This record gives sequence, C-alpha cells and structure tokens, in this order.
Amino acid sequence: MNKSENEIVESIDADDAEETYTIRVRFTKRKTEGGYSYLAEFPDVETCIAKGGEMTDTWKRAVDIISYWLLNACMEDREKVRLKSMDCLFNSQGSDENVVNSFIRVNLAEYKRKLSKRSIKKSVTIPEWLNEYAERKSVNFSQILQSALIEHLSKN
Repeated sequence: MNKSENEIVESIDADDAEETYTIRVRFTKRKTEGGYSYLAEFPDVETCIAKGGEMTDTWKRAVDIISYWLLNACMEDREKVRLKSMDCLFNSQGSDENVVNSFIRVNLAEYKRKLSKRSIKKSVTIPEWLNEYAERKSVNFSQILQSALIEHLSKN
C-alpha cells in the first residue's frame, strides 16, 4: 500500500511527539491617532509581543510569534514554558475593559508541518539529451521529481 503525501510528512515528524502548549496571553486595546490598536503580551515569555490594528489580526500574529518562539525554545533545549498555578493565572490590577486575558494553544507538530509546506530549490543532474527531450515535451521537472519522490518514499 502506498502512503499519501500527508502520511509521508507525518512519518518524517514521527520522532517528534505531538507537543501541545497552552500559553497565557494578555491583549490590551490602546488608543491611537487613527483609532485603536492591540498589543498581545505573554506573561510567561517576556521577549514575545505582537501588535495589530484589529483584534483578529493581533490574535493571528500572537499565535505565530509564540509558535515560533516555542519551536526555537524546544530546538535549543530551553526549559519548557509552564503555566503558573491555576489560582494565579493572571495578576489583575482590578477590572480593565481594555485588557483581555486569554490562552493560546500551540501544537508544535502542526506548526512544523505548516512551515514545511515551503518549497525549496534543489539542483539535479540529468543527461543533456534527456533534458532536451523533456523540455520539448514541456515537462514540469519539479512536479515530476516531487511525484517520483513521494512514490519512492511511500514504498519504504
């Protein structure tokens, strides 16, 4: 039975256990000259912030920056980010309508797969006659190589 492309990508990541992290995030709405902007801060990761003009944009940027940070942290064997006790998730200074405390869940295996969709350029060596013949037939070299690699890897 041949494996699908997704199964091959999953088998590449088979050594990496599904690692899911839940990270605290604080969104702050700030008044600007043109209206409002939003800032996302991570109490457990002081070096990460995300900014955006709309809340949805800021949320997407926050997910991306914390995913990137966690991936690098795991690759560098830094101590994993852990939540503080559930009793003191956020130090609130009273209720502020411009601040929203929430969580972002990051699945690192999924994030790595998202990044792996990027194409890379590879050089291959083929006989000149084969190159000329394939060009006359308008062969898409990249597609043929991808298909051949997927077929070859699915058999192993």
